[in-house]
Amino acid sequence: MMADLTIAVSEAVFAKTLEVVVANFSFDVSGGGNFGTFIAGYDGRLVLKGGTLELRDDGTVRLRELDARWDKLDFTLGVTIPEMSLGGGVVDLGGVTVNLPGVTVFSGDPAVAFTVHLAPFVKHELSLIASPLIQYFDPGTTPIGAHCQKLHASLGIDDTKQQWRVFCDPQTIDFDLFDFADTVGDLFEQALTDAVNKLLPHGPLHDLILAAIGSVADLLRTLLDIPDDISEWLSDLFNVSLGVFNLILQFVADFFGKCISFFQLDDPYPMFPKTEDLAEVTVPIQHLTAAVSDVELVVTADIGDVS
Repeated sequence: MMADLTIAVSEAVFAKTLEVVVANFSFDVSGGGNFGTFIAGYDGRLVLKGGTLELRDDGTVRLRELDARWDKLDFTLGVTIPEMSLGGGVVDLGGVTVNLPGVTVFSGDPAVAFTVHLAPFVKHELSLIASPLIQYFDPGTTPIGAHCQKLHASLGIDDTKQQWRVFCDPQTIDFDLFDFADTVGDLFEQALTDAVNKLLPHGPLHDLILAAIGSVADLLRTLLDIPDDISEWLSDLFNVSLGVFNLILQFVADFFGKCISFFQLDDPYPMFPKTEDLAEVTVPIQHLTAAVSDVELVVTADIGDVS
């Protein structure tokens, strides 16, 4: 049996929708964790740039080459250094003998905290393959977040009407893992060293204390159990321990699969507008299906009794 209503949506319409979505996309994410020897936290905002959309003859939609960039990505590390006592003794300073007393460092409240701004050094590429997904929207019962409402306003989607909506439900999502450049390791080490140096007593004893405990970086590496490659340690912390990677994947899946529809059909559908003599004529829309070819999305539906 043939459907009562057939609507074709071109690839150009999808592409225009994608442009608006990318221009208004942002993902604010923050969190952290306590790892025993240290506390780590992050605060960031992810945005999208560019990207292309392709309708494929296997019934899917492909979004690719979406550049994911961080407007902000701040990483904060806090660690408590145990109190250390260094014995005194006689020290020869260029022919001058000095009898040094013992000294205690990192006493009192030896919590070290510092923040590294990582946004300029972290880039990703996002792509996904999705299938059309039809959902019914009811303003009274369907939940919708504030971020989605803002995007709907930019797209001209009316959230006050009952509608059938066609989403791109992601089947696969390809998103690059966090992979920090060596530069980030250097920034991390310098920020860490500066933070600890503020706790060390300044004056003639400063260099002697550093000589006794080794470099500040080595001390903190030992306390935090950081391997030689700080960048790799940070990548593992973000991708696995803090779970930022999984949070992004879930947000992207929900964003395209539940938030942004590429086509909407009012239900009931207005067949004839209201006039001075006649009331508006509307018909209920039923049994929607959506199929993708390499040139268009075809939506079919049945029309119920006229009201």
